Amino acid sequence: MANLDYQAQFDIASQVPERAELTAGWARDAKAYRAEARMERDLGYGDDPRQKLDVFLPEGESKGAPVLFIHGGYWQYYDRSSFSHAARGLNAQGRSVVIPDYSQAPGKTVRAIVEELREACIWTWQRFGQRPVVVGHSAGGHMAASMLVTDWAARGQPADLVRSAVAFSGLFDLQPLTMSTLNNGLGLTLEEAKAISPLYAAPPMGKSCDVIVGARESDEYRRQSAEIAKLWSQAAVAMRHQEAEGANHLTVIAPLADPNAAIVKRISELADI
Repeated sequence: MANLDYQAQFDIASQVPERAELTAGWARDAKAYRAEARMERDLGYGDDPRQKLDVFLPEGESKGAPVLFIHGGYWQYYDRSSFSHAARGLNAQGRSVVIPDYSQAPGKTVRAIVEELREACIWTWQRFGQRPVVVGHSAGGHMAASMLVTDWAARGQPADLVRSAVAFSGLFDLQPLTMSTLNNGLGLTLEEAKAISPLYAAPPMGKSCDVIVGARESDEYRRQSAEIAKLWSQAAVAMRHQEAEGANHLTVIAPLADPNAAIVKRISELADI
């Protein structure tokens, strides 16, 4: 690990002074979209009270594979109610979008939370009969990549249950988090952090992963995206790596609400593969 101030590298509040305004905008836009969307609310995919999800359906017949969107928050913050509008662009493209909640630290370990999202993927596969494209932001980007490297056959599922993922501002190496106060809630040891980091897992050969990070994000976030893109592309993973010009850690996912955004069209293409 580099000689960096990881407390500063992961401090989104100091990096994005307008954070409160942006996250309030998420909640407002998400509420507005729920009021107009065709959706199924509060469906359970497990026994835990937080293992609930919403399904956002297009106006017409759903096309291609469903998209499962995993929100971020360092495995400790936010819930799906602030991210409903992330389905807007894909719904307009005729895609169904599943947005789950999950348990949070310190009540659950990161490993246990990842396992919950695997259950959400299985639920989505069983609900739609098609393998989901998994999209995630920040900690959700870690979990999206974790779905790609999952041994699905060991769970009695199709080995290729998740064949493609898109990670916005993902955390692919969790070891630096152990040198931040964020770890007070996560309780990660260096050994466990490495064990659950997609960067150190066997690359998902033959699968597809897009990594997108804001050009205005910290050096560590940009490093992690560049490093996994390089490593996996050398291991026969279909990788795309982009630093989104002008975007910070919070605005990088804004294009998901735009039906005409390039990334929405890209995810739609993945849903047709």
